[in-house]
Order: sequence, then structure tokens, then C-alpha cells
Amino acid sequence: AEGDLGTEISKAPTLNGKMVLPVKAMSAGLKGHKVAAVYAILSSNFKRGSGEGWEHVQHIGITRDLANDLSYFLNEKGSGSVAHIRALSFSYPQKTTMEEFAN
Repeated sequence: AEGDLGTEISKAPTLNGKMVLPVKAMSAGLKGHKVAAVYAILSSNFKRGSGEGWEHVQHIGITRDLANDLSYFLNEKGSGSVAHIRALSFSYPQKTTMEEFAN
């Protein structure tokens, strides 16, 4: 019967670059997905409702695998520096286009 596999296939998240999300929530949503994205990592000083948050950006990058990059930065910098993320996902990674967004 349908649904007997016991594993739910979830769709990779589509990110519009407008929302700032907690890294923990983003990591959970990315589990099992390779998502190409332009992203900005924000420190724990960012507070929801206090504007765009660009003054709290710790790192801006492009990646073919957002979950992998997030896990790397969390291990390197800790959750105080890597607390929130703003990301714009791409269905097909196009380095030039992604770099233009990152700049």
C-alpha cells in the first residue's frame, strides 16, 4: 500500500532571500537536501523586527550545498556568530549569477 516506506520524501526548501531564519530551523529544513544558494550568516545580535539585519552579517557566500556550509561555519565559529541566515536558493547553481547576488 502507499505510504508503507516509512520515510517521508520532503521537498528541498525554496528560499527567497527576504526572510532571516534561525540557523537551527534552516538546518533542519535542509536535512537530506543539497540546496545551491547565496547566503548571509548573521550573529546572535540580530533581533527579529529590528530591520534587515545587514549590520549583523558575519559572512556572505555562495554554495552548492547550503547544509554543508552551515554545518562547517557552526563548527568553526559557534552558535553566537552563526545564529541566523538569510538565503536565496537556486535550482541550478550558476556561479556568475550567484556571485552577482553575493556582491
